[in-house]
Amino acid sequence: GLPSFFHGWQANMLKDVPFAALKLGMYQAFTEACLRLRGKREASVSDTTLAGILSGVATAVVTNPLDVFNTRVKQRADELGRSGGGMPFREFLADVQREGPQMLMRGVVPRCAIIGLGSGLFWLIFNTVKSTLGKGDPESAK
Repeated sequence: GLPSFFHGWQANMLKDVPFAALKLGMYQAFTEACLRLRGKREASVSDTTLAGILSGVATAVVTNPLDVFNTRVKQRADELGRSGGGMPFREFLADVQREGPQMLMRGVVPRCAIIGLGSGLFWLIFNTVKSTLGKGDPESAK
């Protein structure tokens, strides 16, 4: 029924909020590093695309344990027919003890590929549209 749409929403928030904050912060840091390395004042579309890919991959690696937790909580809720009740964190810690800490990085390679490419594509399209519309050039606003 309707409650099944909300299985594990708390775990989703635990994953998505830090992910979004980290990804934007890392994108800015990678863009600035690219500018410094190339001795440029403004980033080109290729610079921001590369920064998008790198920020996506780095964020995917850092937040992968949260994604594994999120997946496990939702999987358990589906298996047990409950809407996230119980002790998901305690159960997850038991999984880590049983399977070893390497389980926290399960699925990291495909996740990096998907998020890195998606992030790079997002920034490529965003900055292409932005430059096409002249929004990135302060002189065009005059």
